[in-house]
Amino acid sequence: KKIVNDGDYIKKNQILASIEGNNHNILIAERTALNYLQSMSGVYDKCKKYQGKISRKKIKILHTRKTLPSTRLPYREACIAAGCMPHRKSLSDSILLKENHLKFIDDFQDVIKKAQKTQKKIIVEANTSNFAKKIIKFKIDRILLDNFTPKNIKEIMRYMKNCKVEISGSINLLNINKFAVDGVNFISIGDLTKNVTSKDISLSIV
Repeated sequence: KKIVNDGDYIKKNQILASIEGNNHNILIAERTALNYLQSMSGVYDKCKKYQGKISRKKIKILHTRKTLPSTRLPYREACIAAGCMPHRKSLSDSILLKENHLKFIDDFQDVIKKAQKTQKKIIVEANTSNFAKKIIKFKIDRILLDNFTPKNIKEIMRYMKNCKVEISGSINLLNINKFAVDGVNFISIGDLTKNVTSKDISLSIV
């Protein structure tokens, strides 16, 4: 029986739920259930902390696919419950041209034309200001500014009037305020699911 709801903040020693059933089955499932509940609670809490840092900004925080095997679905559920949507649900969810992809591309315009025929969202990563300015003329859905400094982001936002902008790289709870530059639409943060601090939750037989 559920006693608290998803997203509720709880006090020390507060009871979250009660379980009735075969004692053997409860003890078999105990560790796995607690592991997921503890880590998902840690993910949710971290999402809320990041959101609290930029609560006055019209910027959406996104979670990434940086997860260990078997944790992606529960971690994604925890992030979405906290209001942090996925950068991408899977590799097929949108077309993302990252730095390593771009090194294999000779005709960028031709690749963009082919990508547009798929009718999927097109996101292109830029790691220099010059490249970011260059690709504005192409009809892409989002430019991803990776590992830019807050100063560089402010400077380049003057040119990003007709394209949504996502930033990523080296962003944490201590510096996210500096990266929350006016005009930025999204901030994607691997820390949400990569560096998880689990909450202390236990099961007690009464």
